[in-house]
Amino acid sequence: MPGSGVAYEGRRRVLVVDEESIVLDFIATVLARAGYGALAARNPGEALALFHGHAAELALMVLDIATIGGREFIDKLPTLNPRIPVILMSGLGEYEEPKNLISNFPVLRKPFHPGDLHIRIRTLALPTY
Repeated sequence: MPGSGVAYEGRRRVLVVDEESIVLDFIATVLARAGYGALAARNPGEALALFHGHAAELALMVLDIATIGGREFIDKLPTLNPRIPVILMSGLGEYEEPKNLISNFPVLRKPFHPGDLHIRIRTLALPTY
């Protein structure tokens, strides 16, 4: 679900959800180099609290499939206009992933290179700073 650069002008935060601190730190560093600040959550409860507290600032969400527990997490989020784009991360095997979830969103397969995340950001037409 691509966003438009105009709609996201000024939004410089990315909600990142992963249970592993090393992954959160890695993604925060990559995002900082692209001009974004990361809001890090280690579980769905933390993620929902951060989402509700910072939704107006969010340009993007980067969510680990295993950590969020599947489609239910995304469905709990209120519909926003414009909708905040989502990139999923997965360390699961292709056959273990919920097909109804990954068919709607771009997926980064772990491990991934920093450039892979930059490419996804550009694909979603988000501004880089």
